[in-house]
Amino acid sequence: MKLTMQYFGIKTIIASISFLGAMYFLCFVAWDTQKPFWTSVNCNISETLVGLHQTDPKLIQCLRTLIIDPPKPSPYCLAENFRSLYEQDKIIVEKMANLSPGNFIEIGSGSRTSNTFLLERTNNWTGLLVEPDERSFATYLSCHRNVSLLNSCISRDQYVERTNFILHKGGGSRATYSLPKRYLPGFKHVAETCFPLYSIMLAINRTNIGVLSLKSGYEEDAILASLPWDKVNISLVAVPVTHFVDRGAAVRKTLTRNNYEVVALAMGKFDIIAVKKPERKP
Repeated sequence: MKLTMQYFGIKTIIASISFLGAMYFLCFVAWDTQKPFWTSVNCNISETLVGLHQTDPKLIQCLRTLIIDPPKPSPYCLAENFRSLYEQDKIIVEKMANLSPGNFIEIGSGSRTSNTFLLERTNNWTGLLVEPDERSFATYLSCHRNVSLLNSCISRDQYVERTNFILHKGGGSRATYSLPKRYLPGFKHVAETCFPLYSIMLAINRTNIGVLSLKSGYEEDAILASLPWDKVNISLVAVPVTHFVDRGAAVRKTLTRNNYEVVALAMGKFDIIAVKKPERKP
């Protein structure tokens, strides 16, 4: 009887030590790493991230490992004419003069043009550049812009998706589903993993954005519609609305519904620049 009590006493002690160890791990180790203790983040993109919702903690954590921080201050390698094709950047600088310096997200500017470089160079703005084409992305890496970088594309909805792109010979890429079939032969095709725009905002801890320049080369209207507008605050949106299909009406509808006013049309009528209206006081 005495041995039995000693046996159960030892088991109780071992169980108590195990419980305390588990609680220590949960409260300190798992908490400090800021990720769930029951899983490790695996950035094997095609297998573990496709289909995840835009607010999934695993997705946000993975994006933070993929985003490249700004480089140490170095001379720009970019020419002075690294600007917008149709002076969209001048319009943006004018409209955002009262917010300088601020932050931006620019998606798909390519290796030769940018809607945000003027803001960065003259008004000390910074932000995030998102570019799916590895050739254009390599240009960003070598040119010392004061921005964070993400080599990826943007999903059309609130979930991570896998999308096929064609690569243009001179640089840049375009989603195959956005093109007429006659344009597809003769190009190199690549598959890319595309992340929701809101997920990227959460990953960089910025839902208040000065300028969103959205030139994804495909369904910008769907990308804008996927944003939870009640959870983000974007002062200015610059977006092209024609890629073989006119998406201007859908883009305008989303922006108008969320209290934006179109203040300029660049490149004829093909680029919309819209500014958020001041909130009405009760």
